[in-house]
Amino acid sequence: MEELRRRCFDCLGEALQRGTVLPGELEETVWDYYRKTAPSLQEFYSRYTPEWEVFYEHEQLLPSDFLDFLYRMQAAFRKRYSLAELDGGYELAERKVIMFLPQDSEISDLPFLTLKVTPRNLHFTEKLNHRDYLGSIMGLGIKRDKVGDILLYDNCAYIFCMKSIAEYLTDNLLKIRNTYVTVTEISNEEFIYEPSYEVIKGSVASLRLDAVIALGFNGSRSHITSYIIDGKVSVNGRIITSNAYNLKAGDIISVRGLGKIRYMDTLSETKKGRIMITINKYT
Repeated sequence: MEELRRRCFDCLGEALQRGTVLPGELEETVWDYYRKTAPSLQEFYSRYTPEWEVFYEHEQLLPSDFLDFLYRMQAAFRKRYSLAELDGGYELAERKVIMFLPQDSEISDLPFLTLKVTPRNLHFTEKLNHRDYLGSIMGLGIKRDKVGDILLYDNCAYIFCMKSIAEYLTDNLLKIRNTYVTVTEISNEEFIYEPSYEVIKGSVASLRLDAVIALGFNGSRSHITSYIIDGKVSVNGRIITSNAYNLKAGDIISVRGLGKIRYMDTLSETKKGRIMITINKYT
């Protein structure tokens, strides 16, 4: 923030020397510039590159590192901004919108909404998957940052997207593969989603990430290790690359290519020291 103030004063210093602006007016100009350039909205974990230069001039961050970046920079943001609650449209959302607001303001309305995609004729509907819907959306020239989660539920799909592209999708998303569809905007009240899951109970040697994933997806720890090392595993939205990461009750684990599980709780401990746990595996 101080660096930004310095830049502003340098930029307007000549005008001050000429006496064309008063110091008080300059101060207001500085803060006006700051409000316009400081981060105000994040679109589904995208980054407004120019704004981050204020805080990180020499570090390049991958999109997957964005939450870690926020964690490290929370002190800087708190000097002027408050971080609003993450929201992706429903509890288990993986892609979420983040809003930064001046400390004396409130969120009046979230900048995204929900679209419902329905086949025009159920008798001639293919079995469509997430990739089919996402591919059709990307085929319209939509950037990935504009789209949140896509949920497939009861022969329909629900797409969370930024309001700026909602009308375009409604008018132009006409077909998914060979299935003709209708896209309509729905309210939060109309969106009803009850995730289905399988309850898995079993024992693990520890609450390490690799051990719990191996139980949840019925695989070996050595096989799961490659997913973790390759950055395909996230816990509560943060990518974790350490096998030894210890989980806490309620943690949601997503494994790209395998699915999503939630470590619910510890049930007991066996005489041999193994831990009995419960996992919800989402289907």
